[in-house]
Amino acid sequence: MTAEYDFIRGLESFLDTQFDDFAKKRIEGMLREYYQNLPAIIIKEKEIVEVNVNVALKKLCTREDLYKDALELCEIHSIDIADFMKPRWGKSLTHIVDARRLFCYEMKQKYIISHQQLKHFFDVNHTTISYYVNGKNKRPLKRDRA
Repeated sequence: MTAEYDFIRGLESFLDTQFDDFAKKRIEGMLREYYQNLPAIIIKEKEIVEVNVNVALKKLCTREDLYKDALELCEIHSIDIADFMKPRWGKSLTHIVDARRLFCYEMKQKYIISHQQLKHFFDVNHTTISYYVNGKNKRPLKRDRA
C-alpha cells in the first residue's frame, strides 16, 4: 500500500463517499503535482552548545542485559534474585529497595533505557520507577499568599 492509496482511503472515509477509478487517478495526479511543487527542505545550521559524549557510548538495553546485571548486583549484595525481582505492594525491605535504586541508577548510566523498560522488568508502577531513579524529590515550599 502506498501513501497515495492511504490518503485516498482516508479521504473517502472523511467524505463518506466512494471514488471511481477516474476520480482516484485524478487525485493521484494532483498529489504527484503537489509533491513536485513542494520546496526543498533547507536545514539551517544551529550552534551546538554541548555534546554529550556519554550518550553516544551507551548501547540499547535488552531484557537479557538487565537480568544479567541484576544477577551480578544480587550476588554482590547477597540478595535472592526472586526477592529482588518480585513486586512488593506495601512496605518493602529497605535493603532490597536500596539495591533496586542502585540498579536503576547504574542501568541509566550504562544503557539507553526507558522508565517503561524498567517498569516491565520489575513489574511495578511507573511512579515506583521514578522513585528508584530520581529518589524523593521534595517539592518547593509554597509561598504565603498574604
